[in-house]
Amino acid sequence: MMHVQLNKSLHGPEGDFELAVDLQLESGTFLGIHGASGAGKTSLLRMIAGLMPPDSGRLEINGVPWLETSGKAMPPQKRNVGFLFQDYALFPHLTVLGNLEFAANSPSDKDRIPELLRTMELEKLQHSMPGVLSGGQQQRVALARALVRQPRILLLDEPLSALDAPIRRRLQDYLGKIHREYRTTTIMVSHDPSELHRLADRVVELRAGKIVEDRALDQGSGEIPLPKAALKASGRILEIELEGKEVLLRIDTGAQTIRISLPATEAKSLKPGQNITFQASIDTIKILNNP
Repeated sequence: MMHVQLNKSLHGPEGDFELAVDLQLESGTFLGIHGASGAGKTSLLRMIAGLMPPDSGRLEINGVPWLETSGKAMPPQKRNVGFLFQDYALFPHLTVLGNLEFAANSPSDKDRIPELLRTMELEKLQHSMPGVLSGGQQQRVALARALVRQPRILLLDEPLSALDAPIRRRLQDYLGKIHREYRTTTIMVSHDPSELHRLADRVVELRAGKIVEDRALDQGSGEIPLPKAALKASGRILEIELEGKEVLLRIDTGAQTIRISLPATEAKSLKPGQNITFQASIDTIKILNNP
């Protein structure tokens, strides 16, 4: 069981606000966090990892206090947390293997490295330098490094947001596989509703430092974790990918590229290059016009 009760004064796009989060997570939960930029999502992860001190609060993992109400805090290096940053943060002067070995803290950690290289399909790249790897390969190295110490908690701060759709999908599969195999309690920040739908079993929305929605996500329901009537926009379909009874659309709205998921029956007449207007709600995505 993980109990997070953290408070911190922060400054966001709309001025000062108070982050006040109170969460309880069962061990092995995959929690997705979404919300507007500047809502406090990254700050929350950094406080859990011990990289940012809260103003007050309590953090307890399986009965062990990492932060006490008195202010006494466990140092970051003792928290057994894996943190995957958006920019990977690999050491450029070390090989793939060297990056993993640097993270090893014990003989058992080093013994785990060959298994991680196999799982991440990095065996043939283990002697390569990060600079010659693709974005997807670097991300797999970063994920493997985060898992070397077999952390109790894995924190993911929009780790896939800068990747192209095919690589992003494949690495989502890796994250799901790793979570199932290691049963690590995982907390992932993402702006991609379809990504949270694929991976998380619980989703919270953070708004100005407060949890405004907290819901279990039924992986078989086809629901997308968006607030009701959260999105109405027009754009051009860039890509359509079939996945079972659903399709994933990548749409260029002009301001940004977004991904939405909807039943295949709703997308029979859609094709790449087509302009559409759509509306997303907590239950459905409805095509409003189909020129």
